[in-house]
Amino acid sequence: MGRKTSTRIKASTTWITLALLMLASFAVILLSSQQDSLVTGNAAVQQISYMKAGSYDFFEIKTIPGLSGMTVYFDEDDKNDLLVVEEDPTIPFEGNVYSKFTFSARNPPALAKVEFTLKIPKEELQRKEISPADLRLWANGKELETTPISKIDRTQTEQRYLYYTATSTESGQFVIGQAAFPPQLTTAVLPQVEEQPAATAKAVEEQQPASEPVIQEPVPVVGEAVKLPPEQVREIGWFQRIKNSLKRLLGK
Repeated sequence: MGRKTSTRIKASTTWITLALLMLASFAVILLSSQQDSLVTGNAAVQQISYMKAGSYDFFEIKTIPGLSGMTVYFDEDDKNDLLVVEEDPTIPFEGNVYSKFTFSARNPPALAKVEFTLKIPKEELQRKEISPADLRLWANGKELETTPISKIDRTQTEQRYLYYTATSTESGQFVIGQAAFPPQLTTAVLPQVEEQPAATAKAVEEQQPASEPVIQEPVPVVGEAVKLPPEQVREIGWFQRIKNSLKRLLGK
């Protein structure tokens, strides 16, 4: 009886030890996951314990189509922050879309900027009718400067992908795609009327003689005495008075 009891105690102790080791391993995994990206569905969550102002860190993203990773630059000391990147197909966008996602941070003021790295298969762009030269990353409806990355030493597998970088200074809604720009409106061209230069117009006026004003002379009315102006009437009366005075003096 003593030996059987001792064997049972040893077996129980072994199982308890194994259970404790499993719990400890599980706890270690949970603690270490706070430093690594936690993948939850079509989202990536990055826990930040502490980052010093002026530092930066690269985080790999595997759950968002077309998004390979992001480099986060910190403008101030950041503690206990949480970065979340999540796919969101409901973001409005007019054009051909490769993917849509949101980016948020628990402490946004601590982030100076975020540089996104895009990795997109060439065949996927062709299937979605997106031109590689017109591919852009859009942040909250605004187009970001999206720069292609080219490396000569890429492997044959990597050559099937196109790489881009784009930098944003804000969080929010992001779209990888090509915008549908409206067709250019054609305006009707009106015929242009050539204006005559002022100098030419003046020369034409000088060549044409100016027409003299037509003065209509009064036509005497038959049966009526010609009426003289009052000035001529006064002048004739003055000479007549002088003539009459001379006649009286000469006795004629």
